[in-house]
Amino acid sequence: MASAAVSCICREIAEYRVTHVVPEECLNYEVNRLRTFFPLWTVPYIYPEELARWGFFYTGHRDCVRCYFCRIELGGWDEHDVVIEEHLKWSPHCRLMTKRPTNNVPIDPDFLDQLGEIVPDTTGTGSTIAREMAATAAAAESNRLNRQNELERQSQRTQNDTMPFYRQKYPQYRIEGDRLATFKEWPKSMPQTPERMADAGFFYTGKSDVVACFYCGGNLRDWLAEDDPWVEHVRNFSECPYVKLVKTPEFIAECRGEKITNSALTAGPEHSGHGNVSKDKEQDEVSDEKCCKICFTRPFDTVFMPCGHVVACGRCAATTTKCPMCNEPYTSVQRIYFS
Repeated sequence: MASAAVSCICREIAEYRVTHVVPEECLNYEVNRLRTFFPLWTVPYIYPEELARWGFFYTGHRDCVRCYFCRIELGGWDEHDVVIEEHLKWSPHCRLMTKRPTNNVPIDPDFLDQLGEIVPDTTGTGSTIAREMAATAAAAESNRLNRQNELERQSQRTQNDTMPFYRQKYPQYRIEGDRLATFKEWPKSMPQTPERMADAGFFYTGKSDVVACFYCGGNLRDWLAEDDPWVEHVRNFSECPYVKLVKTPEFIAECRGEKITNSALTAGPEHSGHGNVSKDKEQDEVSDEKCCKICFTRPFDTVFMPCGHVVACGRCAATTTKCPMCNEPYTSVQRIYFS
C-alpha cells in the first residue's frame, strides 16, 4: 500500500531529487508532470499517465511522487494500489481531488467526472467522505481500465504480428543474462538446461521446476524429459509478445498443430529442438548492413512504429522500450519478412 511522506523531514528524497526539464512552477500542466516520469520511473504496475492525471509528478527518488496541488508525497506503491484511492486516503482535502478551483491544465478536460459528486465536509467526518469518494473513483477507474483492456484485446486480434506496446511483467529479467543467473539452484537432473530456458524467455522462480516468462508472466512446471522450452512456451502462451517477435508464424502454427497459412510459409527458418516440430537450417552469416544494431549477431526483422526504423531483431526489440535508432518510445513493433 502506498504510504504518505512529509516533505519537510524527507531529507533523503531532497538529496536525490532530479532536476526536471520543466520548472516545478510549470507542473500545473498535466503533460509536464507526465514528462518527469521518463526515463527513470520503474514501477510497472503504477502507470505514469494515471499519476500525472491526478496531480502527481516524479521526485526522482525510488517510487516517490508528489502532488503539485496539495504537496502530499506518496511512495511504497503496492501492485493493487489505485492512484485515486491512495490520493484521497492520504490527502482527502486536496483541491484537485475535491474539484475546487485550481490552475490545473489537464489533457482530458472531463477527467474529474470520474470522481462523482463531492459532498462538502460540514460534520468533521472527512475520512468517511474520502472513503466514499475513493470507492466511487475506484469503480469508475475499474470500468475505464476494463474498457481499455477490451480495446487492447480487440486490437491484438486484428493486428496479427503487430505487438501493441505494453509493460513487461518482469522487466528486471528482460536481459537473457539476468534470466540465466536465476538458474543457479535449477535441478541438475532436469534435461532442460538453463541456457535453453533463458533463451525461451524464462527465468527460474526458485520453486521446484517452476519457471516464468519475463514478458507475459506465464508460469510452467512439471517438465517432462521430451519437453522443449520454446515449444511449450508457444503451446501455452502463444499470444506472448516475446513469442510473436522471436518466432515465425510457421513455427507458432506448427507448435499449436494448426494449419499453416500462406504467409507463414514465407517465414524464415526457426530452430526448436523438439521432436514433433521441424528443425531448420543454420542461418547464413549476417552482413553488417542487415545485422541487428543492438546484438550485432542476428539479422534485423522488426519495424518500430511510428518512427518506421528497421534496426533490431525480434529478441532485442522485445527487450527495449525505445527505438535504438532515434531513441524515441514506440507504440508498436511488427515482425517483417524479407524475400
